[in-house]
Amino acid sequence: ANKIHITLVSDFFDFAVRHNQRIYIEIKDFRTIADIKLLTDLVESYNYESMTNIQSFNIDDLVEVRRLNKRVNVGWLTTNINSIQEDIDFDKLQKLKYADALIVDTIMVAFPEVQKKCYDADIGVCTWGIQYTLDVQNAMGVNVPRVITDLANNPTIKRGLQNVTY
Repeated sequence: ANKIHITLVSDFFDFAVRHNQRIYIEIKDFRTIADIKLLTDLVESYNYESMTNIQSFNIDDLVEVRRLNKRVNVGWLTTNINSIQEDIDFDKLQKLKYADALIVDTIMVAFPEVQKKCYDADIGVCTWGIQYTLDVQNAMGVNVPRVITDLANNPTIKRGLQNVTY
């Protein structure tokens, strides 16, 4: 009796385009190269490359995205940098163009110098994982330029993010 409607990715793009919203899409491990092509084709069909960031923990996925589309933004996700010398492949990210290092907030706060290293390599920087007011305060303390959060409408978090793009 109750009909369930499953939203299509194209429905999501229609909504995002209509409301001029950025889209962050994560490629998961179970996806295939064919799926990556379907995704890049969809972004291209909406001419939404500058407002879409295709992200992955696997930098080789991003290399494939770049091979398929030269203009869409890509973001390499990380949760465990032990030092600014480890884990970020600056050379690969630099070659991708329109690339961001998307670094979990706890690492960004622990290693704020990673921002300068990214900027020097012409790599964008963004943090994610912001869930609490203290996370916002810590991120602001190291001048995080952009934040990805599910909680942007939380009044306390929104106040803390006034000077940040999210």
